[in-house]
Amino acid sequence: MSLIQALLLPLALILLSAGTVLGVLYRWRYWTQMPGQRSPLAKNRLRGPGESLRCEVDSLRLDVIIQVLALAMLPLGVFAIHLSQSYLGGADETLLRLLSSLAVGAGMSLFLARKLAHSLRQCNTVRLDLEAETAVGTEYSRLLQKGYQVYHDLPGDGFRIDHVIVGPGGVFAVDTLVRCKPANDPAEDSVVAYDGQQLGFPDHTETAPLDEAAQHAEWLALWLRGETGWPIAVRPALALPGW
Repeated sequence: MSLIQALLLPLALILLSAGTVLGVLYRWRYWTQMPGQRSPLAKNRLRGPGESLRCEVDSLRLDVIIQVLALAMLPLGVFAIHLSQSYLGGADETLLRLLSSLAVGAGMSLFLARKLAHSLRQCNTVRLDLEAETAVGTEYSRLLQKGYQVYHDLPGDGFRIDHVIVGPGGVFAVDTLVRCKPANDPAEDSVVAYDGQQLGFPDHTETAPLDEAAQHAEWLALWLRGETGWPIAVRPALALPGW
């Protein structure tokens, strides 16, 4: 058996194994879309707190599973190619070949490991945002007893408004701002200050969330006027759970 054949055989087996896994995942996505059927739920139904984030978390978790499988199969693939070249292709078992296989395997494993670490960090960030929006949305449900209506996860033009509150006090566009507390800062001292222009956290200041909240409120006011024909004032607001 030639070296080329010895190289192609393990590659074919690896592709067959990987293709099987990807095929199952593809079919799983296909089955979840209910082919030939349609959901009984309306497209413009009311959304729950953080619904977009929940879908993003599910997608990130699937990416993590795929990357873990790839990282687990990679060393076996490199080892299989090396052995196939040695015992089926007749290649000499030299120190250079061994080091080359180790270098290729280590390099590809490092690349996949960095991608996996990035996906895990991103998944953890989105999961924290989801928990925060869910907690804020649960608190806002108390306003229903005071004559308010609360809407969640309103999609806009390239963004979304976390919560919209409508009631006797007016209309509010609420963004949820998630910021972790310093590890050495006791809970009772975790205070964010607002001077009318910026947010002052214990270790930094921010103005971008205030600008974004104002832009979202402006967009919502224009949207409401287009839908109702009435000029409706919308007040921007920020929710900072845990602060």
